[in-house]
Amino acid sequence: LICYKCSDLQGSDYLEEGLEALNFNDMPSGMLTLTQVLIVNEFDSVVSGFVAVTSKVARIYFSIFFLLGVLLILNIVIAVMLDSYLTAMREVEKSAEMKLQRRLKRNKEENDDNDLSSQIDDEFDYKSYYDICS
Repeated sequence: LICYKCSDLQGSDYLEEGLEALNFNDMPSGMLTLTQVLIVNEFDSVVSGFVAVTSKVARIYFSIFFLLGVLLILNIVIAVMLDSYLTAMREVEKSAEMKLQRRLKRNKEENDDNDLSSQIDDEFDYKSYYDICS
């Protein structure tokens, strides 16, 4: 437990920067403290406050937490999130490409039908048709 009136903390960066809420006095405060360390916010000040109150073992604890939490676990979480995002983007691109191919195929078929009817019109001899009809 950290006592804010502790003589070891007086004049430390921990109190000067107003980090009294970062402690392990209860579960929410402990989670907040570790989150602050995880995002490397005021890391040195937090560690110096705990070292002043406890021992140098606190520095080792926070260093190990930093190495495992920030450099390993956080990077793995970010890598999984990026991989999921890129996979979803590939699926969206693939779906859009398939729609485009279907639309192009449909347009080509319509153009082929138009070309066929224009060929029939070109080959049809209107003069003979009118002569027969009249």
